[in-house]
Amino acid sequence: MPSAGGVAKHPTTKRKPKKLHHHQNLTHLLTLASSAASSAHSFLLRHDLLLLPRQSLSLHSHLSSLSHLLSRLQPHSLSKPLPPPQPPPCWFHRFLSSATANYDTRWTHSFRMSKPSFILLLRLLTPSLLPLSPTTPIYALAATLFRLAHAAPFQSLSPLFGLDPPTACRSFYTVCKAIIDKLGHLFEFRSDLNRIVVGFGWISLPNCCGVLGYDAFKVDGDLLGENGSLLVQALVDSEGRFLDVSAGWPDTVKPDSILRQSELFSGVEELRELLNGPCFQLSDGNAIPQYVLGGSCLPLLPWLLTPFGGSNESRSTVRSSEAAYNSVHGRGMELAGKAFGRVRVEWQLLSRPWKEECIESFPFVVVTCCLLHNFLIKCSEALPDVNLGLSSNHDLPLFEGEVDDSAHGIRNALALHLSRFTVGGSGSLAQQLLSTGFSQRSGFLFAYFIRSLNMVCLSLLNERSMLPMPFKLENVVGIIPLRQLWDNLGDLASTIFPITSAMRPVNLSQDKSITEKTSKIFPRAGSSDVTEARGDAARKAIVLEINQA
Repeated sequence: MPSAGGVAKHPTTKRKPKKLHHHQNLTHLLTLASSAASSAHSFLLRHDLLLLPRQSLSLHSHLSSLSHLLSRLQPHSLSKPLPPPQPPPCWFHRFLSSATANYDTRWTHSFRMSKPSFILLLRLLTPSLLPLSPTTPIYALAATLFRLAHAAPFQSLSPLFGLDPPTACRSFYTVCKAIIDKLGHLFEFRSDLNRIVVGFGWISLPNCCGVLGYDAFKVDGDLLGENGSLLVQALVDSEGRFLDVSAGWPDTVKPDSILRQSELFSGVEELRELLNGPCFQLSDGNAIPQYVLGGSCLPLLPWLLTPFGGSNESRSTVRSSEAAYNSVHGRGMELAGKAFGRVRVEWQLLSRPWKEECIESFPFVVVTCCLLHNFLIKCSEALPDVNLGLSSNHDLPLFEGEVDDSAHGIRNALALHLSRFTVGGSGSLAQQLLSTGFSQRSGFLFAYFIRSLNMVCLSLLNERSMLPMPFKLENVVGIIPLRQLWDNLGDLASTIFPITSAMRPVNLSQDKSITEKTSKIFPRAGSSDVTEARGDAARKAIVLEINQA
């Protein structure tokens, strides 16, 4: 028994040193972690102007999490973490002193726009932001753009802009409201329809007034189900500008129901104040009214043209005219997908799942981002290159309702028109031009060439007695008789590219150089001086436009 008692006491005498040793190790590790956190915090404060916004936000988030964890693990009896150094002025204050050049790329990285565009936007919004005092308008605008661009939480805006979370939240929604109030005219569907129609003319869609698309934005929580999302309906022009936006629809609502409840539908069908302009006369005598493009999830209407092959019009074979139409229609629909994709890239707050408790503010923020997107285009700011994968892959149901008979005739006439200009059976010329990514600038140069070539053909025809017939131009569009070439060029200039019909004929004998003339209209691409000059001119135009309004 004594020996047993001795054995029993032996482990008890060993436990206390182990606990003490463990306690000392924990103290040492926590002290090291606190020191590391303090050093990282010092690094962030001293070098944040050299970091990209996403790097600063990520480091700040990790440091906040680490500090919170240390405060829970560290007993009061242990030494407290090393205090961080005295913080310098907030990041934005130092940013303004550092990024003084107009086209310092840090402005674009942080706020998605150059300094001149930021100053212009500040100038437009300042009267509406004065009630935020003592928060100055420039800080409120910068914090809002930063949050939209980088999905920064309100807590992260405090060290960056010197705003506590409640003040940052109030500033954010005040700025969003001011943007909607002051930039609402940038939804130009009612005010600048002629420009819109001309733009679509360049991509073989005569009298088209927009592309109607949908995108889905995920919502966290149980309100809309496990994979619930909110739908946004948007009308987009050929340059990717938003013309009309209707946001905040649950994904359980079908697109045709959203359309019929939107102001767009009311303006066309009920008030008769939209899409009521003149028809476009095709070369075969058919007339095409003003219309918009829509997907197979929408009904075919005289003013809403959908692709061939919907659920209620399937067929085993597709005519060549229908294939040509579907090809051009599909490329037109990509404009909406790319516009949504660019908005997601520019304003990453929209790319994050939306919190259920903030669902009421979602339409408000979406419209703000769409107007800012238009503002960037208006200021000639560079837009990100995107692919359609950045837009939502949300599957939309096919429309299965009744089909408008008159709409069938309009769509068939447009399909026949798009398939008319074939060269050697290789597909429509419109399709070939679209497949090369035809831009509006390229379109003008091509139209200039077409006009010039048309005049050459006319001159040759006037002297046809001296020419061997049929004349061949093998390096232009293949082997075609001169008369047929002239006819086709005339049709091409007046139908596929309607804008050229209004162009003044060029007297080639009086022109020293085509390049010299066109370079004055379209400066050399890629020149920073040209880009800055174009942006300055665009911003002056915005100010003039707003003053006139």
